Amino acid sequence: KLIPELRETWAKILAAVPKSVLVLMPFGPTWTSDYPIAPFIKTMRALFTQRGVDEQRVQFLHTLANRADVKEVLKCGDVYLDAYPYASTTSLIDALEVGLPTVVRTGDTLRARMGAAVLQSLTVAGLTATSEESYIQLAVTLANDVPLRQAKRQEILRKMQAEPSFLDSQVFSTQIGQLLQKLFADKFGHLDKKRQKNKEKRARKKR
Repeated sequence: KLIPELRETWAKILAAVPKSVLVLMPFGPTWTSDYPIAPFIKTMRALFTQRGVDEQRVQFLHTLANRADVKEVLKCGDVYLDAYPYASTTSLIDALEVGLPTVVRTGDTLRARMGAAVLQSLTVAGLTATSEESYIQLAVTLANDVPLRQAKRQEILRKMQAEPSFLDSQVFSTQIGQLLQKLFADKFGHLDKKRQKNKEKRARKKR
């Protein structure tokens, strides 16, 4: 997920917010148990140093035991920066469940739109960026504006407690199924009508 462009963006954010610290948990056990940890950390810190950011302002956490531990770490944060163009869902939901204000960036692909889709479903506005510039500006604004951050935190907690549909797999899958049926009908409905007419014609000929 942490492509070079995203790393550059995060470096710009830290440079714009003095004394801010970026905490990463990039070594998820569900993907592999053999990460090139040392080279990755070295490369990341070198990049941030080149951008004038002290390497100690970028901290890395190794694999945590469970989601409860992940959430305890997230509770210590002020802002959650979602990755792009490979947006997350599980990690984003962890952040939302503890009321952490999030910054997501939408794009043109399914993977790039997932974070924005979650916030849209939650009806939380003002946290979705459409470009690198707006992503950086939103992150900097949230970092510096404590009242705004607190308001977003309370809004997120309130709406997450209302059990949004994306947390109910049965409800959400039903909605997806209905949407797919509608899309199919809109796209191919004329073929069904044509088949029905042909069927009626054949029935009349048999008479």
